[in-house]
Amino acid sequence: MAGAAGVAAVDRALAILDAFTDQDQKLSLAELAKRTGLYKSTAIRLAKSLEKARYLYRSEDGAYRLGSKVLSLGAMYQKHFGTAEV
Repeated sequence: MAGAAGVAAVDRALAILDAFTDQDQKLSLAELAKRTGLYKSTAIRLAKSLEKARYLYRSEDGAYRLGSKVLSLGAMYQKHFGTAEV
């Protein structure tokens, strides 16, 4: 998954974030693993790290959704570059 100059763990964590689409409000661990091709054990470890950093939020039913940090990054991008470049 990682390129020659990449870091595999970072690539896998970003793959989890990329697993979400416009139609997804939340995804189960099984669905995250399926969409990323990761083992569930790897997906849950990465999801916990992303949750700790607020990139993911885990709801009471155990499903994951994008967290508040993603919104903050989007707002910063819009502020600095505008929406025309998105």
